[in-house]
Amino acid sequence: MKQQAIAVVARQQVLELLPPEEAARRDHLDAIIRSGLKTFVEVGVALCEVRDRRLYRSTHGSFLAYCVEQWKMSEAQATRLISSARVVLALPIGKGPATESQARELTALEPEEAAIVWEVVRSTADAKKGVTAAHVRSVAAVLKTILAAGAIDDGTGEMLPWDDLDPNHQRALLEANLAEETYERLQRQKAHVSHNSGDSEWFTPPEIITATTKVLGAIDLDPASSAAANEVVGAGTFYSASDDGLADTAPWHGRVFMNPPYRTSLVVPFCARLVREYHAGAVSQAVVLVNNATETEWFQQLLSAASGVCLPAGRIRFWHPEKKTASPLQGQAILYLGKRARTFAGQFASFGSCLARVE
Repeated sequence: MKQQAIAVVARQQVLELLPPEEAARRDHLDAIIRSGLKTFVEVGVALCEVRDRRLYRSTHGSFLAYCVEQWKMSEAQATRLISSARVVLALPIGKGPATESQARELTALEPEEAAIVWEVVRSTADAKKGVTAAHVRSVAAVLKTILAAGAIDDGTGEMLPWDDLDPNHQRALLEANLAEETYERLQRQKAHVSHNSGDSEWFTPPEIITATTKVLGAIDLDPASSAAANEVVGAGTFYSASDDGLADTAPWHGRVFMNPPYRTSLVVPFCARLVREYHAGAVSQAVVLVNNATETEWFQQLLSAASGVCLPAGRIRFWHPEKKTASPLQGQAILYLGKRARTFAGQFASFGSCLARVE
């Protein structure tokens, strides 16, 4: 009993009356927390202010005592709520994590890093399940791996020193690498389309080839294909992986359909060569099916050469002769290079929104 009394006296000695303004603020913050943890952001902000301004000092000897006795909450839990709230507040309004468990996975990152990770998470989340804490954790892990290496793939396989890049270049390459690595990991885990890993091939659905043929008249060349895929594409000439459609010995000509490998180190040179051959006149028209990676340099170069673009309303279901059809976790875009942009828009309107640039 004597020890308990001493403890009570010791605790009372550290308590003090709050000025009226601070007492009113403490009551307001307590009401937010008492509301049943209405949102983790509001609660985290309220806890942060109570801690930083020591508004607990009129009733509790420490922030830990305040959390445990007032809210039956550990200090670690309170700290997580505070950190998670800060993450959300640093992101664009209304576009941040919806749950504390999602935000928690971003708390170890710098604000700029967290913003990049969250953008990739939103663009690669499972269409049915939505964003999960596990997916956020997976993307964040990829980022940490890239930063630990001190260098980053520029999209051609060359590793560039991270510190030598300006902030804008860092962000662009980081987003591209995150999207690629996260996509590959999810494909392996969920047995979806494996364009990136090279473990299996998935081919363009017949309805897209039908629309393409109506635009081009015929397909003279598919530079990134296989014998199985060409049974549907019906190109006069096709190059398989063994032929290497990027080699100087593989000429490009006429009306081209291309669904290139989605790995960054391959999609970049395939799209760059298409644009080059089109401007040189070797390719007269082309329809290209790629990921809608609008933030990347290679996509922007392709878009600048295009006279038409279609943004499919749903995920495209690719096929394989020995497997079930499957949709990638990232959306696609279909671009047209040539002088029949109106025809392209008309033929592909059934897939989604189309834009045509007519000179």
